[in-house]
Amino acid sequence: FNGHKYFLAATDYSTKWVEVVTLRTVEGCNVLSFIHKNLLYRFRVPHDI
Repeated sequence: FNGHKYFLAATDYSTKWVEVVTLRTVEGCNVLSFIHKNLLYRFRVPHDI
């Protein structure tokens, strides 16, 4: 796994959408980046707020 020990996954059960990334360390900046790229911007949450 090239030094990666962890994975972070997000699932939308109604559409069966899954997004997974592998992480070397679990840090706040890694988790926040995943949330911004794969949840907020993908579903246009900033636009709707």
